[in-house]
Amino acid sequence: MLLLENQRYFITKSLAGERIGFEPVEDGLWRIYFSFVTIGYFGERIRKVTRTLKV
Repeated sequence: MLLLENQRYFITKSLAGERIGFEPVEDGLWRIYFSFVTIGYFGERIRKVTRTLKV
């Protein structure tokens, strides 16, 4: 779960307790990854997580 400005965003239940990474892709768009696998993207402007994998 991502907590940003007192708002929670669900990422995946499968990785509960694990560290995930965020990498800026372009202005306002972040790649969410675990190890070397991209699991989704987070758009700052639309405040939405888009998953790429079903984990």
